[in-house]
Amino acid sequence: MTEVTVKQLADVVGTPVNRLLEQLEEAGLPISKADDKITDKEKMQLLDHLSQTHGKFSNGDASRKITLKRKSISELKISTSHGRAVKTVNVEVRKKRTYIKRSSMLQEEEQARKEQEEQLRKEQEEQLRKEQEEQLRKEQEEQLRKEQEEQLRKEQEEQVLQTQKVAEQGEAKDEPRVKTEQQARRKAEEEQARRKAEEEQAR
Repeated sequence: MTEVTVKQLADVVGTPVNRLLEQLEEAGLPISKADDKITDKEKMQLLDHLSQTHGKFSNGDASRKITLKRKSISELKISTSHGRAVKTVNVEVRKKRTYIKRSSMLQEEEQARKEQEEQLRKEQEEQLRKEQEEQLRKEQEEQLRKEQEEQLRKEQEEQVLQTQKVAEQGEAKDEPRVKTEQQARRKAEEEQARRKAEEEQAR
């Protein structure tokens, strides 16, 4: 756990020490001196308090994370090439740490999960709609095929009936002629038989 003093934190965030102490007191933290230490947990508590007090920033990321910068300077003594003179060099070390509110991360994960579920629901609805349209198209095609087959069957039956009717009418017209021919043939046969009988008697 990283701890810094109030004065160091004030230098990092660019806020006067007295103002930072007031904010810490408003956040309910038991810190009242510039040399008091502040833990990471207390920093997050202060951040939550400031976010609630001042509302969300215009930048969405600023409302859920804070970046702290630390700078430390130390002296490093270096010997020259001859090993006689000693040269002192100032070494500056800068550290940067960003804190993200856990609740914001959870909200983002929940939002991403909801978006995925919504996208999946839309895809399923679209798939179902396509299946229903395909089923309806097949039913319509099947109904049309049956209607065409029924129409063709009726036309064929009508054609057979008409053919039979024409045949019956033709037979009805030919019947008197056929009877007359049969009668004439029968009379001729009778006449021929009678003559043959007479000739036999004459002998």
